[in-house]
Amino acid sequence: MLNTEEAYKTVIDILLTYTDNQKLELFHYIAKNHPDAIADAAIEQTVQGTKVDPEILDALRNNKKINAIKIYRQKSGLGLKESKEYIDELAIILKSRGVI
Repeated sequence: MLNTEEAYKTVIDILLTYTDNQKLELFHYIAKNHPDAIADAAIEQTVQGTKVDPEILDALRNNKKINAIKIYRQKSGLGLKESKEYIDELAIILKSRGVI
């Protein structure tokens, strides 16, 4: 049985092999099945400024979801559908936690 640190390292090693689309699919799965885990991670990453781009956060805080989608699409290289899904999920999570 792995200890917590070994388990985290194993998960990180696996995630490093994922494509952006696979990461997005995993995000959607976790958001649907474990919304509190995603919300906590999104808020923490917003504070740290690592995953949630400050431009995206600013656009969402100013009710400019279309701009947020455009920004995410440009930076991620994903398509319109995937970018919209990501921003929609992110907005729901951040609103539920009072971040936006």
